[in-house]
Amino acid sequence: NIVSNAMAGVMGKVSHKLYESLKMADKSIDRLSRIVADFLDISKIESGAMKLDLAVMPVQNVVSEVVETLQPLSSAKGITLKAEMGNDDLLVNLDSDRITQVLTNLIGNAIKFIPVNGNINVFVSDQGEEVELAVQDDGPGLSKDEMEKIFNRFVQVHNLKGEGEHGTGLGLTIAKELVELHHGRIWVESTLGQGCCFH
Repeated sequence: NIVSNAMAGVMGKVSHKLYESLKMADKSIDRLSRIVADFLDISKIESGAMKLDLAVMPVQNVVSEVVETLQPLSSAKGITLKAEMGNDDLLVNLDSDRITQVLTNLIGNAIKFIPVNGNINVFVSDQGEEVELAVQDDGPGLSKDEMEKIFNRFVQVHNLKGEGEHGTGLGLTIAKELVELHHGRIWVESTLGQGCCFH
């Protein structure tokens, strides 16, 4: 976009002060884009206009790509992000973009909320007629009350103070709807203070 090009110096030399201003503008644009995308997705889901582009593929391919994409973000916070997927391809009829969206939300939330030098493990397992994906972290965990409302719209159970990625509170609601559109289910298991695992 224009801001990114300006930051890269395409339009001429940029002073440090201007660069910092452009950087803030770029972050704001990204955040606004994510907010608009969330509201468009929830609108499509509610109206029945959300259509999946399904194809049979190894689910491990999607998991690997998401984990690789989020490695720099986790590494920047000193968080270890690993995936355990087994050796056999598990073929699933899925919309790779939408399952990527679900996993990016779950892993991204874990990176956001667990402490520096924490751990996130992504598991893929064969459950017979189903494949289970699990995102486990060793962060602050969730209370029973938080687990009951975590997938409700506009809910953010952890308050972020000061600077931070304040979202719409729709991410997990959208993730739930997308999983259910695949005829799957999503749930969370957690003990307060002992991390949590989204399945």
